Amino acid sequence: MMLLHSPRSAAFGEPELRLMHALCQQASRPLKRVLWYHQQEEARNRLEQMLTDLPTGLALFDRQGVLLQANPAWLHIWRLNGDTATQAVQRLDDLLALLAPRLPIQMHWLTFISRA
Repeated sequence: MMLLHSPRSAAFGEPELRLMHALCQQASRPLKRVLWYHQQEEARNRLEQMLTDLPTGLALFDRQGVLLQANPAWLHIWRLNGDTATQAVQRLDDLLALLAPRLPIQMHWLTFISRA
């Protein structure tokens, strides 16, 4: 910052400076929110890309057993497509029922599912 002597240097007093400071504070809040939102969006995109590219199958279920998200590797491992996973598999027990015929010990799985 460079300060030069000017006859108009006293044109603004303390009240005007306080007003300008308050305006700057008010203007910075939305900018900070936009920056925070942008950072959150970037973090979400990185995580989503990492889950998509992960070679290991990964599915997220909530405590009630509802399928929240599954990556392509998980769908490939269980030979499900995206539509099958989202429509037929709403809960973990739906997945077990869908996969039971493919398993060599399907009677054990069917018994397990019927007790759940």
